[in-house]
Amino acid sequence: MRRRAPFKLLTTALSIACTSAAVVRLPDAPRVAQPIPRFSAQLIPGSNKLVFLGGAPYVTSVNATYESLATTVTTLTYRDQILANVSVAAPKFNPLQSYGMGCDVNQVHLYCWGGYHAAPAETMVMLDTPLSMMNLKTLQWTGMRNVSLPALAYHTLTIVGDAAYVIGGMTVSLASPSLWEIPLSSGAPNATGTRLSVGGEVMNPVFGHCAALFGNDSILIFGGQGNNPEQPKQANANTFIFNTTTMKLASAAPFPALAPSMRTSSSCVSVNGDVWLFGGVNFVPDIQGYNDMWVFWRQNLSWTQVSGPGSAPGQPSIRWGASMAVADGNRFLVVSGDEMEADGGFFYFDLLTRQWMPPADGKSGPGFDLRSGPVTLPISVTTPSPTAPSPKASVGQPSDAIKWAADISVVVLCLCIGAIGAIVWARKRRKKDTTLSRKCKLDDDFEGADDLPPPSYDDFVANYRCDSQNDVDLIHALIRSWGVAPSDRALG
Repeated sequence: MRRRAPFKLLTTALSIACTSAAVVRLPDAPRVAQPIPRFSAQLIPGSNKLVFLGGAPYVTSVNATYESLATTVTTLTYRDQILANVSVAAPKFNPLQSYGMGCDVNQVHLYCWGGYHAAPAETMVMLDTPLSMMNLKTLQWTGMRNVSLPALAYHTLTIVGDAAYVIGGMTVSLASPSLWEIPLSSGAPNATGTRLSVGGEVMNPVFGHCAALFGNDSILIFGGQGNNPEQPKQANANTFIFNTTTMKLASAAPFPALAPSMRTSSSCVSVNGDVWLFGGVNFVPDIQGYNDMWVFWRQNLSWTQVSGPGSAPGQPSIRWGASMAVADGNRFLVVSGDEMEADGGFFYFDLLTRQWMPPADGKSGPGFDLRSGPVTLPISVTTPSPTAPSPKASVGQPSDAIKWAADISVVVLCLCIGAIGAIVWARKRRKKDTTLSRKCKLDDDFEGADDLPPPSYDDFVANYRCDSQNDVDLIHALIRSWGVAPSDRALG
């Protein structure tokens, strides 16, 4: 009975330790915010996160939704795509209650102007709005400045150098053909804005177009719709380049077959001087929406379709009125918002592989830092799936650290069970082996695990002289025969 006591104590201790490791309570997973479905909003890149603000909610009759948009901004971190709704103090005029406004970023400051004032019951109010400035680090409005521009909506505002350029837009009744310049500094001459006299090509009145910085001192303008009385909703496929140095407008992309089709309400963003375009819609003759991706190259002044229409994994559905931004690092484009359906999800396009990235389990994004991308890039292009579901932001899913801890607990439990089984097996074998003594000890010239062959249970006892000490030394020898500690093996 005395010889069996150490074995019983050892197996009991191992069982308790392994059970404790397996049933340890994991921390609760942090819950992420649920984004508000919206359209005609602004998705803005910050230093370590994206900021989603303004716009009109998809459900336009719910006052609580308007109040949420008016008092919060939604942030999405680059590192792990965690969503949060952050309260923002509302100034006397609140840009967060506007949609169809124009916004752009200069360093850490966001500049916004114009748009419709969002209100319940699907009403639209166009106001003479001030130029508003937000600090993207503190997420607080830092200034308002009156400008002399007429009230506009669905125009574009693009910053080039130390000035913001407002192009086109919808007035109270008609589309505008005008281009305006607003100095960013309140102390500059004509700080309230100047209507520009532009040479070169003539651009028709337009609204609903998209525009972005092209090269260093130009703005690319594409699409939109105008004032055609016979077809008021007819979109165009015009591509213009406005140079802010020469103050001239030029038509580009002379081959329409190699350019995006006629559309309005597309999203544009500048990446290293090239302009990327996503989605849009043409209402004539029938509603035709898009979810393709194009790029206009400054090197050869031409369009290239880099992602066609379809439903590849991770690809957003057909949509217009969406918002798009490039994450810090110029590796990923992020798309959110939709006027066609209530979709508050975020979608990610990898500029290196030119693929849409499906969100990882338990995340609202692909599950890696958007500033650097995955450690190993995919080798093959993902085959589109016509039945792939649209990814949504997930709520209350476990983080990678929690999943890792759970996996480690399972591995430790399995190793402990294996150790106990090995003890039982070895004891039975020693009882059957009459050539071994009952009192054994480790070989005196045993030099460690590095000299042992890989674990082989059939030859396990051959690693010892005929005298092994007891069950505790048996466990010790088993660990040494592995070559690494069990905990290291689990982590490796």
